[in-house]
Amino acid sequence: MSKMKAVSASRSRLWLGGFCLLVFAAISAAMRQGWTDPIDTVIREAIQSRDAPGLLRFAIGITNGGELVLQLLLFVPAAIYLRLYTGRWRPPMLLLANLGGVWILNTALKDLYRRDRPTIRHLVEAGGYSFPSGHAMSSAAFYGMIGYLLWKAYRRSWQGAWLFPALAALLVLIIGWSRVYLGVHFPSDVLAGYAAGGFWLLLCLARYDRMSEPAG
Repeated sequence: MSKMKAVSASRSRLWLGGFCLLVFAAISAAMRQGWTDPIDTVIREAIQSRDAPGLLRFAIGITNGGELVLQLLLFVPAAIYLRLYTGRWRPPMLLLANLGGVWILNTALKDLYRRDRPTIRHLVEAGGYSFPSGHAMSSAAFYGMIGYLLWKAYRRSWQGAWLFPALAALLVLIIGWSRVYLGVHFPSDVLAGYAAGGFWLLLCLARYDRMSEPAG
């Protein structure tokens, strides 16, 4: 990537990140006014009305993908791969900043909004505040980053490299679905988590583009 292209890509990501920030602000404002309540109810009832055999086990299994412990375990091989592939320490350090930063940001946002979790029966244990969804937010940022880095690594040698970000996006969507299905989040929590996680992801990718640009 030439220096001009790297700068252009970085700016585009920052603009998209700003859009994600606006989406988050709109959802949070609507949530505080109670405008999301009827939409949350309709979406939640539609999701929870589907009760196929094994669906609960699947939801419980897939929701673990949004846990910090599992993401830390996945970070280790991803960081090793980045170090070996790029020959530099800065990319794995950026991935660490991506993961650590998104969880710190989520904790700060939860403490700011202090929204209680849904009062319906929770099918898994969940503590703390509800808005935004930490599972949705961290998954969007962390798996989105890994999907992008894998696509970037293999795009010239394999035509199917687009599968990496596509599968990452699918995983993020299913994790968000599982939080609503299990009764521990409102749909607006998940959507806000996607928006905030997308903002953090794009910020990290803009930084990665800057790191990847040639010197001079």
